[in-house]
Amino acid sequence: MYCLSDELLGNIKKISQEIYEKTKGVVSYEEYIVLPYYGGNIILRFDLKKEKVTLDELDRYEALMYEIVKDDFLIDFMGDVYKKVGLDISHLDEYLIKCAHSYHEEKILSSPFCEKVKKDAEYLLKCVDLPKETKVWEIQLEEEINLFILGKKNSLVKQESADGETVNIFEVKSEECEGLIKAAFYAKRKKLSLVKVLLESEKLSGR
Repeated sequence: MYCLSDELLGNIKKISQEIYEKTKGVVSYEEYIVLPYYGGNIILRFDLKKEKVTLDELDRYEALMYEIVKDDFLIDFMGDVYKKVGLDISHLDEYLIKCAHSYHEEKILSSPFCEKVKKDAEYLLKCVDLPKETKVWEIQLEEEINLFILGKKNSLVKQESADGETVNIFEVKSEECEGLIKAAFYAKRKKLSLVKVLLESEKLSGR
Protein backbone atom coordinates (compact mmCIF):
# COMPACT_ATOMS: atom_id res chain seq x y z
CA MET A 1 0.00 0.00 0.00
CA TYR A 2 1.12 3.55 -0.74
CA CYS A 3 0.29 4.49 2.87
CA LEU A 4 3.16 2.23 4.01
CA SER A 5 5.52 2.95 1.11
CA ASP A 6 9.13 4.06 1.44
CA GLU A 7 8.26 6.98 -0.84
CA LEU A 8 5.63 8.39 1.53
CA LEU A 9 7.52 7.61 4.74
CA GLY A 10 10.71 9.12 3.34
CA ASN A 11 8.86 12.29 2.40
CA ILE A 12 7.35 12.56 5.89
CA LYS A 13 10.77 12.00 7.50
CA LYS A 14 12.39 14.75 5.41
CA ILE A 15 9.64 17.27 6.20
CA SER A 16 9.58 16.38 9.90
CA GLN A 17 13.34 16.85 10.17
CA GLU A 18 13.13 20.30 8.57
CA ILE A 19 10.36 21.33 10.99
CA TYR A 20 12.39 20.01 13.92
CA GLU A 21 15.46 21.99 12.85
CA LYS A 22 13.63 25.24 12.07
CA THR A 23 11.90 25.18 15.48
CA LYS A 24 15.19 24.33 17.24
CA GLY A 25 13.84 20.98 18.41
CA VAL A 26 10.66 22.39 19.97
CA VAL A 27 8.30 20.73 17.45
CA SER A 28 8.74 17.00 16.91
CA TYR A 29 6.84 14.57 14.67
CA GLU A 30 4.57 11.95 16.25
CA GLU A 31 2.29 10.26 13.68
CA TYR A 32 0.42 10.54 10.41
CA ILE A 33 -3.27 10.05 9.68
CA VAL A 34 -4.63 9.04 6.26
CA LEU A 35 -8.08 10.36 5.24
CA PRO A 36 -9.23 8.76 1.94
CA TYR A 37 -12.76 10.13 1.60
CA TYR A 38 -11.84 13.76 2.15
CA GLY A 39 -9.50 14.31 -0.78
CA GLY A 40 -7.01 11.64 0.20
CA ASN A 41 -5.47 14.09 2.64
CA ILE A 42 -2.77 13.08 5.10
CA ILE A 43 -2.42 14.85 8.44
CA LEU A 44 1.00 15.02 10.09
CA ARG A 45 0.68 15.29 13.85
CA PHE A 46 3.35 16.83 16.07
CA ASP A 47 4.24 17.28 19.73
CA LEU A 48 5.48 20.51 21.34
CA LYS A 49 8.38 20.34 23.79
CA LYS A 50 7.24 23.29 25.90
CA GLU A 51 5.46 23.24 29.25
CA LYS A 52 3.59 26.47 28.52
CA VAL A 53 2.39 27.91 25.23
CA THR A 54 -0.06 30.59 24.08
CA LEU A 55 -2.58 30.56 21.26
CA ASP A 56 -0.56 33.17 19.37
CA GLU A 57 2.57 31.02 19.65
CA LEU A 58 0.68 28.04 18.23
CA ASP A 59 -0.51 30.25 15.36
CA ARG A 60 3.12 31.04 14.54
CA TYR A 61 4.29 27.45 14.83
CA GLU A 62 1.53 26.07 12.63
CA ALA A 63 2.01 28.84 10.03
CA LEU A 64 5.73 27.97 9.91
CA MET A 65 4.93 24.27 9.54
CA TYR A 66 2.62 25.01 6.61
CA GLU A 67 5.37 27.01 4.92
CA ILE A 68 7.38 23.78 4.94
CA VAL A 69 4.70 21.19 4.05
CA LYS A 70 2.98 23.56 1.57
CA ASP A 71 -0.03 21.81 0.00
CA ASP A 72 1.30 18.28 0.40
CA PHE A 73 -0.01 17.65 3.92
CA LEU A 74 -2.25 19.00 6.65
CA ILE A 75 -0.68 19.46 10.09
CA ASP A 76 -1.76 19.72 13.70
CA PHE A 77 -0.56 19.05 17.25
CA MET A 78 -1.33 16.27 19.69
CA GLY A 79 -4.36 16.78 21.93
CA ASP A 80 -2.20 17.32 25.02
CA VAL A 81 -0.67 20.40 23.37
CA TYR A 82 -4.07 21.91 22.67
CA LYS A 83 -5.19 21.20 26.24
CA LYS A 84 -2.52 23.66 27.40
CA VAL A 85 -4.42 26.53 25.79
CA GLY A 86 -7.87 25.57 27.00
CA LEU A 87 -9.28 22.86 24.72
CA ASP A 88 -11.41 20.42 26.70
CA ILE A 89 -10.59 17.10 25.01
CA SER A 90 -13.43 15.34 26.83
CA HIS A 91 -15.85 17.52 24.83
CA LEU A 92 -14.01 17.28 21.50
CA ASP A 93 -17.07 15.78 19.82
CA GLU A 94 -19.06 18.92 20.66
CA TYR A 95 -16.35 21.20 19.24
CA LEU A 96 -16.25 19.19 16.02
CA ILE A 97 -20.03 19.29 15.52
CA LYS A 98 -19.92 23.06 16.01
CA CYS A 99 -17.10 23.26 13.44
CA ALA A 100 -19.22 21.33 10.95
CA HIS A 101 -21.81 24.12 11.25
CA SER A 102 -19.48 27.12 11.58
CA TYR A 103 -17.16 26.22 8.70
CA HIS A 104 -19.58 24.29 6.49
CA GLU A 105 -18.76 26.47 3.45
CA GLU A 106 -15.01 25.80 3.69
CA LYS A 107 -13.69 24.06 0.58
CA ILE A 108 -11.86 20.74 0.99
CA LEU A 109 -9.00 20.35 -1.47
CA SER A 110 -7.54 17.07 -2.68
CA SER A 111 -3.97 16.16 -1.76
CA PRO A 112 -1.27 15.23 -4.31
CA PHE A 113 -1.59 11.66 -3.02
CA CYS A 114 -5.37 11.49 -3.46
CA GLU A 115 -5.59 8.73 -6.07
CA LYS A 116 -2.98 6.53 -4.37
CA VAL A 117 -4.65 6.91 -0.97
CA LYS A 118 -8.08 6.12 -2.42
CA LYS A 119 -6.68 2.99 -4.09
CA ASP A 120 -5.38 1.88 -0.68
CA ALA A 121 -8.87 2.37 0.76
CA GLU A 122 -10.47 0.41 -2.09
CA TYR A 123 -7.96 -2.40 -1.63
CA LEU A 124 -8.72 -2.67 2.09
CA LEU A 125 -12.47 -2.50 1.49
CA LYS A 126 -12.18 -5.39 -0.97
CA CYS A 127 -10.14 -7.40 1.55
CA VAL A 128 -12.80 -6.99 4.25
CA ASP A 129 -15.73 -7.54 1.85
CA LEU A 130 -17.19 -4.04 1.93
CA PRO A 131 -18.44 -2.12 -1.17
CA LYS A 132 -15.78 -0.01 -2.88
CA GLU A 133 -18.11 3.01 -2.54
CA THR A 134 -17.91 2.83 1.27
CA LYS A 135 -16.81 6.21 2.64
CA VAL A 136 -13.49 5.63 4.44
CA TRP A 137 -12.72 8.38 6.91
CA GLU A 138 -9.36 7.11 8.13
CA ILE A 139 -6.79 4.37 7.66
CA GLN A 140 -4.82 3.95 10.88
CA LEU A 141 -1.65 1.92 10.50
CA GLU A 142 -0.40 0.46 13.76
CA GLU A 143 0.23 -3.14 14.92
CA GLU A 144 -3.21 -3.81 13.45
CA ILE A 145 -4.93 -1.87 10.67
CA ASN A 146 -7.89 0.21 11.80
CA LEU A 147 -10.34 1.21 9.07
CA PHE A 148 -12.81 3.93 10.04
CA ILE A 149 -15.92 4.35 7.88
CA LEU A 150 -18.31 7.29 7.96
CA GLY A 151 -21.68 6.67 9.56
CA LYS A 152 -24.06 7.81 12.29
CA LYS A 153 -22.49 6.31 15.44
CA ASN A 154 -19.17 5.29 16.96
CA SER A 155 -18.90 1.52 17.08
CA LEU A 156 -16.87 -1.55 16.09
CA VAL A 157 -18.41 -3.06 12.95
CA LYS A 158 -16.31 -6.19 12.52
CA GLN A 159 -12.81 -7.65 12.41
CA GLU A 160 -11.29 -9.20 9.28
CA SER A 161 -7.90 -10.23 7.87
CA ALA A 162 -5.97 -8.78 4.89
CA ASP A 163 -2.71 -10.41 3.76
CA GLY A 164 -2.20 -11.83 7.23
CA GLU A 165 -2.87 -8.47 8.90
CA THR A 166 -5.78 -7.95 11.29
CA VAL A 167 -8.15 -5.21 10.10
CA ASN A 168 -10.58 -3.67 12.57
CA ILE A 169 -13.50 -1.85 10.94
CA PHE A 170 -15.09 0.96 12.93
CA GLU A 171 -18.03 3.25 12.18
CA VAL A 172 -17.56 6.89 13.19
CA LYS A 173 -19.92 9.85 13.23
CA SER A 174 -19.65 11.63 9.89
CA GLU A 175 -20.62 15.07 11.23
CA GLU A 176 -17.68 15.10 13.65
CA CYS A 177 -15.26 14.02 10.93
CA GLU A 178 -16.50 16.71 8.59
CA GLY A 179 -16.09 19.25 11.37
CA LEU A 180 -12.45 18.33 11.80
CA ILE A 181 -11.49 18.43 8.12
CA LYS A 182 -13.37 21.71 7.54
CA ALA A 183 -11.70 23.27 10.59
CA ALA A 184 -8.27 22.09 9.41
CA PHE A 185 -8.67 23.71 5.99
CA TYR A 186 -10.06 26.90 7.51
CA ALA A 187 -7.12 27.08 9.92
CA LYS A 188 -4.65 26.56 7.09
CA ARG A 189 -6.25 29.22 4.89
CA LYS A 190 -6.44 31.77 7.73
CA LYS A 191 -2.95 30.91 9.06
CA LEU A 192 -4.35 30.08 12.48
CA SER A 193 -3.74 27.19 14.82
CA LEU A 194 -6.32 24.43 14.55
CA VAL A 195 -7.06 24.78 18.27
CA LYS A 196 -7.93 28.48 17.87
CA VAL A 197 -10.40 27.54 15.14
CA LEU A 198 -11.91 24.83 17.34
CA LEU A 199 -12.31 27.24 20.24
CA GLU A 200 -13.78 30.01 18.06
CA SER A 201 -16.34 27.64 16.56
CA GLU A 202 -18.32 27.85 19.76
CA LYS A 203 -18.86 31.59 19.30
CA LEU A 204 -19.54 31.36 15.58
CA SER A 205 -22.08 28.55 15.81
CA GLY A 206 -24.21 30.38 18.35
CA ARG A 207 -24.97 27.04 19.99
